[in-house]
Amino acid sequence: MLVDRSNFARHRRWIAPVGVALLLTSGWYVSAALAAKEWPGGSSLPGFTFGVAGSLIILFEFLLWPRKRWRSARLGSAQAWLRAHIWLGLFVLPLLILHAGFRLGGALSTVLMVLLVVVVASGLVGLIFQQTLPRRLLEQVPQETVPTQLVSLREQLRLEAEEIVQTACGETVAKRADDGEAVLSYLPAGVSRGAGKPQPKPAAKPAGALTADVTPLRRFYQNVVVPYLRRPARSPMRSATQGALLFQDLRDALEPELHSAVDSLESLCERQRQFDEQARVHFWLHAWLWVHLPLSAALIVLMFVHAWVALKYW
Repeated sequence: MLVDRSNFARHRRWIAPVGVALLLTSGWYVSAALAAKEWPGGSSLPGFTFGVAGSLIILFEFLLWPRKRWRSARLGSAQAWLRAHIWLGLFVLPLLILHAGFRLGGALSTVLMVLLVVVVASGLVGLIFQQTLPRRLLEQVPQETVPTQLVSLREQLRLEAEEIVQTACGETVAKRADDGEAVLSYLPAGVSRGAGKPQPKPAAKPAGALTADVTPLRRFYQNVVVPYLRRPARSPMRSATQGALLFQDLRDALEPELHSAVDSLESLCERQRQFDEQARVHFWLHAWLWVHLPLSAALIVLMFVHAWVALKYW
């Protein structure tokens, strides 16, 4: 959690100075505006000062990325840099609005201001995500795992489901190639495949062997469970409510002696649903950076162009 009760005192060390700085800059700008009887722009003393200060803050903000890469450097903790990044990033927007004199100016100045607003807004979105999504992950994904292992875990769940169905049906499971994909083909225990050869009859079932019709279980496994474990995004099982209804329909179609197998399959699908939720949360925890970082780099490049043009024609 970036900002909470446990570390708010450390954030307060930045909130107070930034708040004071905002009051001082606003007071200086208002007094200059009253003296000049107009909104001072970037060429005025306060406007120029705010522009230089804002540019330095933007450069410092971007340095957080290499600071994270060089964790061994003795330049203060990454958490301290992150706290400074948050509050100075919020301060730079009003500072540069004062620098612009509440005007957009030419095309370059307009693009810079739009970029600045989008960069600050994307940073706020990232802050909100990092405040809320880890808590959601903790509450909804008690079986959280390493993100890089999600693909292998999905295959492991499929193999466990296959074993559950095989045991419940009292059958062996053979694999064959069908349209380039491995699919499941069920054979009674003791029966082997042979091209053009008569198949032996299954051995007589011992007393107490399973006599219930397992066809609905086989069909549900092949048509619902396997596709969900292989391609979760395309399956109705993504919804916990719809998944519960599908499993209830399966129970209604089976004898009670098979319900334990259905419960085990439902538990596996719930684990897969938690892995799906973890993948979604991790995606949104990092997706905002795809906007924030490139636009921050573009902002810095255009900021230097703007400074060069402004000094050239000042």
